[in-house]
Amino acid sequence: MAGLGLALLCSGASGCEGRAALEPARLVAATATPSGPWKEAPLPRSRPQLDGRSFPDKVLALTWDDGPDVNTLALASYLSREHVSATFFVVREWSGGLSADPGSGNNEFETGYEYLPILGDLVQLGHRVGNHTSNHVLLTQVGPALADEELKDNQESIDPFLTNELRIFRAPGGAWGARASRATDADPYLVDLIGPIRWDIDRKDWESSLDCRSSRPAAECEPAGPGRRSRVRPEVVAQRYLASIEAAGHGVVLFHDRVGDVGSTYAVDVAE
Repeated sequence: MAGLGLALLCSGASGCEGRAALEPARLVAATATPSGPWKEAPLPRSRPQLDGRSFPDKVLALTWDDGPDVNTLALASYLSREHVSATFFVVREWSGGLSADPGSGNNEFETGYEYLPILGDLVQLGHRVGNHTSNHVLLTQVGPALADEELKDNQESIDPFLTNELRIFRAPGGAWGARASRATDADPYLVDLIGPIRWDIDRKDWESSLDCRSSRPAAECEPAGPGRRSRVRPEVVAQRYLASIEAAGHGVVLFHDRVGDVGSTYAVDVAE
């Protein structure tokens, strides 16, 4: 990975300003407009998800989702010491019966910045915070009113911590469709949001913290998950990410600072 650059989705440390900051990164749409020799009744349009396929070679945007968790600040501090600026797509709080994929572990419903108010610390360390909905709700599975509320309430809380006018969001699970798009675009407070930001590289750190996802369990797994379940060793997951990054050469990388094993040091271990 020698020589790989790090592209923020415009962090507070990057000095980039507003929408123009996205131009060098050249984010591109991850969905194409359908075409054909004949037309049916037009379907409602949804804003396309954005990814990093057109990033310059050896340029990465490192992103972490679903936090903050109890070790997010330790992770952010480690990255800062290594001169890495990242984007954290944050959740206000997790709620039973509402939040998708809450994971398991220690106090899984006492995470998010409602319980761990560290957004200012993340920005001070040179990172950017982005919108990941208030409660980690799959936006394709709720009505327009709730989709709007999930994004708007979270954005209102995040905005005081932004260092420029660039406001970005990522849909939980990448779940995005026309209904959520219409709700976003109809709200004057949300219409200028940039996103949804998708990703190009994901080696399943969230799932690997809970289960042994390996064809070589004796070599790659350990009994260190919740309840001593077998999980993939953090260093193995890190090597998978490195291999995919080398193969792709550039793009948006997806990690999770709140992995499936909530409250664990897994995310920090993978990063280190």
